[in-house]
Amino acid sequence: MMYLTRNKKQKIREKVSNLLTYYNLGSSNHDNIDIVKFAGAVGFRVGESKKLLDIEDGFIFISESRKEYLIGVNYNRTLEEKRFIVAYELAHYFLHYDENSKVNYLHRKYIKRKKEKENDTDFFAKCIMKPE
Repeated sequence: MMYLTRNKKQKIREKVSNLLTYYNLGSSNHDNIDIVKFAGAVGFRVGESKKLLDIEDGFIFISESRKEYLIGVNYNRTLEEKRFIVAYELAHYFLHYDENSKVNYLHRKYIKRKKEKENDTDFFAKCIMKPE
């Protein structure tokens, strides 16, 4: 199993803190980060989908040519799960998306088929949801 180093975790915490400050989302009550507001401030439209399979949590889709930025979440998930899925997909955007790429970007989150290399994405999402 691949674990994040202390240094990598610290860099992610700093990046999240800087983003929350930049988008004016830091607050004294960190348990109530409005993740949909955060996604909207970044430029994403967020919605629920009834068409996702039960094993699919959500997705992120970016088309630079059409200036389209979407995050979709599975309609059947709980509110807390939906909030985490949005944070998780934002983490993919901030950690893995290349803004200079001219190709469309699509990532789907599966509940049961998580890859070990996505530990950084999980940690980033947790930091967004409950920053220190």
